[in-house]
Amino acid sequence: MSVYQVGNLVPRGSKIIKDGDFNQMKAINQLSLPFINSLNPPPPFNATFGGGLAYDVRTKSVWYSDGRIWRPVSVSATGNIENFSFTAGANQNIIPNVDTPIIMWTTAGPPPVYSTLIQWNLSTGIYTATQAEQLYLSACICWAAGISNLGDRSLRIEYQSSGGGGWQIASESTTQGEPKTNVETPQMTDMTLTLGAGDQVRVTVEHSAPFNLQIAGGIHTTLCGYRTII
Repeated sequence: MSVYQVGNLVPRGSKIIKDGDFNQMKAINQLSLPFINSLNPPPPFNATFGGGLAYDVRTKSVWYSDGRIWRPVSVSATGNIENFSFTAGANQNIIPNVDTPIIMWTTAGPPPVYSTLIQWNLSTGIYTATQAEQLYLSACICWAAGISNLGDRSLRIEYQSSGGGGWQIASESTTQGEPKTNVETPQMTDMTLTLGAGDQVRVTVEHSAPFNLQIAGGIHTTLCGYRTII
């Protein structure tokens, strides 16, 4: 089994120590693994040792080299798990009575608090599955204070099949505005969806106030979750 040195880290792995007496052998397990980034991994083959194990800081899972390429090691009964976490980069204006995708998501902030996956298009707010998987989302938003307490407000997780048919509501939370206009109206909804390649997911809001409202930016509005490969 081999390992690789990344930066100043000194990797360690299992090894066998044998003395001159061939009837005696001692195995020493050293559990520390080197860190890699699967977007820019080290060479998959070491001429002396062959393949090896490493911890991927991007997917937060163990990967192994089969001597040709790096591959993720299954970390659950159903497959690999990858996490994501966003916050709203700025306030977003929401016009009345229109189902509006939230598109102000950002990963700005101290890593690794906020992170994304290649399946997310943050400029459109749409997640597109690349293979059979389960996706869990937890959306927590706030309607900005100081504007209005009129109308109902809805927060939705929506799904669209790769075969078409339009967006469908998978989960919804509906409430009225806070009685005091200087208090934000928080909402939260979550959902686990089973997706196939090309299926899409997004988070939307809608309200019935007589004029534009806003979704509060910053840590007031967040989206997080994980995908599990089936």
